[in-house]
Amino acid sequence: CGSDIGNADFCPNCGAKAEQAAPQAPVIPPAAVPVTESPATSPKTEKPKKKKGKGILIAVIAVIAAIAVLLTAFFFVLKPLLEKKEDNKTETPAEDPQATPALAIDYITISERDILISEPTEALVMVGISEGDYGELTIVSAGGKQFGTVNDNGENGDQRAKDGVYSGTVTFLSDTVVSMNIHACADAARSDRFETIYFYPPYQSEYYDEYESLASEIDNVYYQYSDMEQAHNAIMELLKSKKDNGLIRDYLFEAGSIRIKLNSGYTYVYSYNPGNAYKATATDDYSGDIQTEVGLYTISPNLNSVLTMQPYRHELGAGGVDSAANTIADSDYNFIFGTDVDNSDVSVELMKRLDQYNVILLDGHGGYNSIDHSFFGVGTIITAENDKLYHVDLIYGRLIKLSGGQYGVTAAFFERHYDEGDFSDAIVYLGCCHGADDSFLANTLLSKGVDAVYAYKNSVSVSYDTRMVKEVFEQLSSNTTNPVTVSQALTTAQSIHGVTDDYRAHWYNWLFNNYETVENRARLYLFGDTNMTLSMGDSYLRGWVADAETEAPIYNAYISASKVGTSIKSGNTSTGGSGYFKFKLEPGMYDITVLATGYLNCVVTNVRVEVNATTQLQNTIMLEKRNDNPVAVVGGQVIDAVTAEPVSGAQIVFREHYNQHSGDYVKDESGNVITAVSDI
Repeated sequence: CGSDIGNADFCPNCGAKAEQAAPQAPVIPPAAVPVTESPATSPKTEKPKKKKGKGILIAVIAVIAAIAVLLTAFFFVLKPLLEKKEDNKTETPAEDPQATPALAIDYITISERDILISEPTEALVMVGISEGDYGELTIVSAGGKQFGTVNDNGENGDQRAKDGVYSGTVTFLSDTVVSMNIHACADAARSDRFETIYFYPPYQSEYYDEYESLASEIDNVYYQYSDMEQAHNAIMELLKSKKDNGLIRDYLFEAGSIRIKLNSGYTYVYSYNPGNAYKATATDDYSGDIQTEVGLYTISPNLNSVLTMQPYRHELGAGGVDSAANTIADSDYNFIFGTDVDNSDVSVELMKRLDQYNVILLDGHGGYNSIDHSFFGVGTIITAENDKLYHVDLIYGRLIKLSGGQYGVTAAFFERHYDEGDFSDAIVYLGCCHGADDSFLANTLLSKGVDAVYAYKNSVSVSYDTRMVKEVFEQLSSNTTNPVTVSQALTTAQSIHGVTDDYRAHWYNWLFNNYETVENRARLYLFGDTNMTLSMGDSYLRGWVADAETEAPIYNAYISASKVGTSIKSGNTSTGGSGYFKFKLEPGMYDITVLATGYLNCVVTNVRVEVNATTQLQNTIMLEKRNDNPVAVVGGQVIDAVTAEPVSGAQIVFREHYNQHSGDYVKDESGNVITAVSDI
């Protein structure tokens, strides 16, 4: 991207590589605040001296009047103006001279997180706690607003009492547009873990009309000038006039693009079109860039999958990512080139499904500003229908509108639509401008489980990006005996093709008079695990634990694995609130033990954990302990494997545990083997 901006929206630039940034509050529209004029004061007139006492009284009255005027001015003029100036409205806790004690919880989930203002909305809240018995927890915002309670009493959505899972239906309501961090409280202690909910205004058709009108006006001004600098100055004058007249909230020119905050709360980024200077040409090196038609692929436990995305392929030409993907798939690593999507197929919805891929290669337009941070364009076209569909994402700056007529995706999008750990064994390559102008976007991806992120600082040309993406992944694919790390691959690629992109770097630097400055040239940076390789050969065991009678998931069940024939544990974990578990094991044969409070112990024997695979353990159904009736009744049917006809006279004997292929049969109290015979 970078270069080649087409009149798509795209690439701004910024400063040097920043320190790791903490997630920032989403951009949201402030509540409308009326501005009231303060009462005018009468002109001061000098009067002849009176008696001293009366003069003092007059002075006191004058001081009181002045204070009253100042307070009136503050509350009716200054305060509303200050409040209107806020563009990131989030609820924050009140200052507390004493630190709030921490309540240790494992998780908190809320079934509805985007909530329409002024509409009471019920949502299922679940809180998991490993230690402690509180009976009831209060659900509060960071600012102390109480919404309701959840219980561990087997009622109000809680499946079983005293299981450490607190749940219940809670009603959320706010009359203003605001985001809130929601915590669980017990007594005076509040959880450090939280879930964020977002209150948004109803969609209005005028929101699209506002954008369309402004975009058209800017284009009309731009095309009146042959000189880009003159066009830029005229556009900035237009925006200043609109802001002064309250027709837009704000605007900011930064890194080659103009970020405009519309009155709707949506964000529009206008980028200039440099013409064909950065497009793919016949002289550019795209050898080996192969278009591969591959259908959608459902993940197999034995394979890792590569995704390539080129939302601007029709404009930028071949990008090299398909060649890199084929290089990975043709290597001895366990990869397939799973999906190749171009142009409009690179949709907003696809952005919500990236966690099914292990290597994600993007080639397109990107940009940066200090409010939205790095962003990149996707193929979904801006329409009134799509505005309505993605209204909440637009209000909160997860999506922004770009001047090429398509939506852009920000770090806030990944923060909202992915949870911690959704990605596993993943490398992301952002072949677009300004993806690393600061570390915000990369760190957000890392926080969701991505292992390594490649991204460019500044504006990159198609040619340089093509050479770099091919070289980096050729290096990573080159050696399965001694795998090359992502850091080594980058160093080698830079030694071959140059550390920075010196080819038509930063076309828009006429605005800054520093076109030739080396620090303004594109450079590929690496974030995350620098020792990551394509040898994603980890083996995992995954499964689900549930109640045999209700089929309700069991939270905090303990699972351990030991090699068959030994008692030494090779790994262990616990189930989450949904009853699922997953942990890493070396390939081999294992006995799996499952323990849960209130249930009989369960052992699944002879489980084979495959190489380079996630082995799915059969669903583990736990039997509840019942002291009043320790006898279990077992039933079933024996059928012919070919005809499916019932079989009579078959003798059934039992061994202890699941999947036990050897050892003694279960006997009764007299020492006789327990048997059963099937009938029709």
